[in-house]
Amino acid sequence: METYGAIILAGGRSTRMGSDKAALPFGAKRLLNHVIEIVRPIVSHVVVALNRDQYILPRLLDLEEDIDIAWDSKDRQGPLQGIADAVSLLKKDIDCYYVLSCDLPFLSAQWMLHLADRMSAGTDVVCTTMDGISNPLLALYRKKVLKQAPVLLRQNQFRPIKLWDKRNVMQANADFNKLPYGMGVNTREEFIQALNFLNHQSSIVPN
Repeated sequence: METYGAIILAGGRSTRMGSDKAALPFGAKRLLNHVIEIVRPIVSHVVVALNRDQYILPRLLDLEEDIDIAWDSKDRQGPLQGIADAVSLLKKDIDCYYVLSCDLPFLSAQWMLHLADRMSAGTDVVCTTMDGISNPLLALYRKKVLKQAPVLLRQNQFRPIKLWDKRNVMQANADFNKLPYGMGVNTREEFIQALNFLNHQSSIVPN
């Protein structure tokens, strides 16, 4: 049986949002807390990748003590740097790690389990695809794949999708679902639209 962990990338500069996306209010909690709460029942290890300017964030969000923090060793290198800095914290007894951005208001346990169901013995990565676009930051990776992140950075490769080179990648199409599981929020307008959509969905009472 496969074992699972998660790397949650929360160290982006959120320039288009205008404030730290990880700390955005999401109901009675923050957006990063929302993602962690969905992840925790499914995985046995969580690593949150942060940049050095977010030193107060773990206390602000009241992150549990058993969550490992991977601090960026180099500034402004993008999400692959966060993955690379998390590699040294990965557990030996865990086979696969989800890689998730922190700005996924529509993330669900159902979708994460769907990704796990599609991880076969010959598959290296299972990735969410929406509108024909593959998202390497909403995907499930074999641990051996993630260990290539530091190597890629030394080669001046900074795109997470480069982890897929010469790998068997399975696409999981999310277009048929009612909720856009793979949709992130990059601007204040997108975040408000997501909140309004989720509030509308929760107000619908089945017949």
